[in-house]
Amino acid sequence: MGSEMCIRDRCRRHVRTRCRLWPGLIPASCATEMRAVAAALVFPSMGVAVRVLGPLEVTRDSIRVSLGSAQQRVILTALATERSATVPNLIDAVWGEAAPRDESRTLMKLIYRLRQALGPGVIHTEGPHYRLVADTDLVRFDELLELARVAEPAAAVDLYNEALHLWRGEAVPELSGVAWAEPLRRSLDERRLHAIDERSELLLQLGRHREMVSELVANVAAHPLRSRSVGLLMRALHRGDRTDEALRVLEEHRRQLADETGLEPALALLELGSRIAQGIEPGGTMPRSWLPPTALAPMIGRQHLSLIHI
Repeated sequence: MGSEMCIRDRCRRHVRTRCRLWPGLIPASCATEMRAVAAALVFPSMGVAVRVLGPLEVTRDSIRVSLGSAQQRVILTALATERSATVPNLIDAVWGEAAPRDESRTLMKLIYRLRQALGPGVIHTEGPHYRLVADTDLVRFDELLELARVAEPAAAVDLYNEALHLWRGEAVPELSGVAWAEPLRRSLDERRLHAIDERSELLLQLGRHREMVSELVANVAAHPLRSRSVGLLMRALHRGDRTDEALRVLEEHRRQLADETGLEPALALLELGSRIAQGIEPGGTMPRSWLPPTALAPMIGRQHLSLIHI
């Protein structure tokens, strides 16, 4: 296990060195090499793989592992997403305010059963912390995004595609309704949406706007108050000579935003609508400093935008 962690460290240093050699850009010719480095970085053949970007799934040497009780699934999810956790953290995740009197003893029993299922060397005890030593799709997702941020646009799109392909649906849907898990699930989904937006910006730069319309329509329908996604969809439609549809997206966003929050759309979005209405091709990237109104109202799913024909 020590040699595998050494490999991980060497790969991490290699990525950082390459990023310093090309400050801001990794040439497309290096994309394959960088993907190989990312694979070695996060999948050093430890044998056990934990997947949380979809239904919780564990494999050992490619064989599915039965995880046992719902409480054991919560513990594993906490370790897979935090990489390490203290006993109080895990007690809070599993029981919240309804912890049993012998909470620490019960937790140790659950961890013992989880260790039996996962095999030796997967859950480490380090002082007051428990740490998961296994391949996780979340780590791979984050590392691919890190590479995408320093790659040139065409290579970055491929890296974003590879990262988003790791998602198999909602993050750990079996933990829906678990008080501890809900903020985590929302946070993971926000990271996915942000990656889609970043990729969409690049596709616009590359003139590949038609590739992004279908996915953005679905995202805006599911998250109608998300200003950045709305703006990206408007720009993609406008560049595809679908200006009327782009303006209808803005009006639908304005209506839903008023219904949910009583607010008007962000000024940058209104200005974008004005430029589109005047036939001016919007240039540059959408400001990342927009404060989406989701901080003021929950993102409530809506029906698909029936006005948009994909």
